[in-house]
Amino acid sequence: MAQEPTGATWAGAGLADIDSRLVERGPLQAIIIRDYRGAATDISPFENDGSTVKFSPLAADGSINPNLLGAKLVNGVWSENPNPNLGFLYLGATAEDGNAERNPNVENDDLYVTQSIWAYDSAITRKGKTVTFTLVDTLKPVIHALEYENRINDPDTGEIIVPEIGTPNYFVGSRVDPVQIDRQILLFFAKQIEGLDLYRIEPLPRVRLDEQSAKSRSKTDPDQAEFTFQCLPDPYFTIPDDRGSGLVAGFDGVWIGGPAWEAFGAGS
Repeated sequence: MAQEPTGATWAGAGLADIDSRLVERGPLQAIIIRDYRGAATDISPFENDGSTVKFSPLAADGSINPNLLGAKLVNGVWSENPNPNLGFLYLGATAEDGNAERNPNVENDDLYVTQSIWAYDSAITRKGKTVTFTLVDTLKPVIHALEYENRINDPDTGEIIVPEIGTPNYFVGSRVDPVQIDRQILLFFAKQIEGLDLYRIEPLPRVRLDEQSAKSRSKTDPDQAEFTFQCLPDPYFTIPDDRGSGLVAGFDGVWIGGPAWEAFGAGS
């Protein structure tokens, strides 16, 4: 592109176009989880045609799918969702400094030559991602399932098999011969813009427990359950190819939606 003959002011060039509505912060966050079960828990956003919705945590009107969860709090009692649902469970409140921390990590190999002090070339040799969060509702059986590496869902049907809150003679423990259970997590974040809801939902299609921190309680401090999960590739998860050639294998992603998203964009 050739040099323009006439210039513009700072604002005229678009360099003053900042918009605080696009800042993402706020306390509305939620973590839901279920067992990963291969093709049965495929949360790819689109069908093979690249445009038909295959899975979305949002309803067609931009609000949240009301049947993601297999159990909800109704009139002070935790009850099974009577509607067909996707078998996720809500992990509850997180510590103030223990919200979901998404930690991408990248390792590089830099090539140096004697003729320069600057890196001559650089190649990414390793990429990964973990998510860490600290839960405080530690009486929840779903949290016990994470602590003791027990199943949340029936591996064949997807039905929730974690005991209900209030189950008589409740007991949970670790097996001597445990197996690692892969999970699937959706991270929800929400804020309001001009009275309209905006949602950010991050899928972690397949994760595995990587670290579990010590617990301690006192007169004033509750038990807290801190978990770190390692994100792993899900061979069933596909995303649109940014080069325009249909769908490709995906690792993670994000849905952005809600009435606010549609209202302040060019497509409204």
